[in-house]
Amino acid sequence: MAQSLRRLESRWLVDFRKGHRELFVADLTNPMWDKMVPDPRYRCLIPVTAFAQPEGPRGRMTRTWFSVREWPIFAWAGFCRRTEEWGPVYAAMTTDSSPAVATLNPRMPVILAPQEYERWLEGSIEDVIAFQFRPPFPSERLLVDRTNELWVPRRRRHDVAKNSSLGARHSSGAS
Repeated sequence: MAQSLRRLESRWLVDFRKGHRELFVADLTNPMWDKMVPDPRYRCLIPVTAFAQPEGPRGRMTRTWFSVREWPIFAWAGFCRRTEEWGPVYAAMTTDSSPAVATLNPRMPVILAPQEYERWLEGSIEDVIAFQFRPPFPSERLLVDRTNELWVPRRRRHDVAKNSSLGARHSSGAS
């Protein structure tokens, strides 16, 4: 099975009207989603092994990873499309957090069980809404891995001086 999987190089979906990235679909009533959300051809499964949340004091936040017990790879409900400017792009749908995640963030991924894939990919707008507003994913199914990895890596002085014209908040555009 692993050999039949292919990786699609993609970027987070960009809201071209506002000129910024829309990483997550948290509000299905946002007019930006009017055409994509109801149409199953724009739905996708985002395969992940874990998702991270920042934890700790500002400036020293570290990554806390959450994976799903007994699912080494799981699917996050997503939306995707091809654009002329960016090529393939996607956005990930979020929902209310499980208690295990809620202390760090009130939102978390919409995690799909394998038996839900077809309903997500082919279902109605009512199905999409039901996935977003169902009870939170069970905390007892989540494995928590608190790391010392910085959420935002500090830049070395040499790198900052070398790229000073780019500003302190320079991003390479990679997601």
